[in-house]
Amino acid sequence: TSNVYIIVTAENGNKQEYSLSIYRKRNTSQSKQRGRTITYRFDTQAKATVFADLTYHWAADSIYNLAREGVILGEESSGIYYFHPERAVTRTEFAAFISRFMHLDTTLTRFLPLPYGDEGEIPLWGLEHVRAVYKKGWMEGEGALFNPERSITRAEALTVISRMTGYSGGELYFNDSNDVPWWAASSIAGLVNAGIINGYEDNTIRPNDLLTRAEAAAILDKIM
Repeated sequence: TSNVYIIVTAENGNKQEYSLSIYRKRNTSQSKQRGRTITYRFDTQAKATVFADLTYHWAADSIYNLAREGVILGEESSGIYYFHPERAVTRTEFAAFISRFMHLDTTLTRFLPLPYGDEGEIPLWGLEHVRAVYKKGWMEGEGALFNPERSITRAEALTVISRMTGYSGGELYFNDSNDVPWWAASSIAGLVNAGIINGYEDNTIRPNDLLTRAEAAAILDKIM
């Protein structure tokens, strides 16, 4: 058995390391007839990445669960991988999370035109994911713009997840329920009733706060 290690770098600089195991097996029946015949079998397995900034982090288990599935990626710097769990998620990043999580076939929407004036500003590494979730009707723009680099709010992200899962409807009883945008109320209530989100310890949902990478991972991990 031989092992080959391959590092794949995405357009945004994210890296994933894979190990390629090569097994060699002699086919004895064929070797008698045509000389020595060698059969090879190739198995690939994602090598577990350890993020240096997740020690004792409350969402570490969820983050690693999704990282193993290839849903979320970290960033490499000088050979050390970081996840940046408290960094806000951009709208493009969130589209990529959802697309990978749902295993959407981005080849089916590769040339789908988007009705946004800033389509050209969507990073190439995320463009196909944005097209895929847009086609599903899960994620929309803001009027004539998609605003790919703007951080997504919790209300916006939970609305996307509600559309994706089909959970909606019900009442909200958080201390800040009045802060929930009217267009997100049913979506958030549905996810609460389904047990996917619970709010914070002070009985708030903080709908207008920016969604962090750790929170996104925790929510998707509950669904998975």
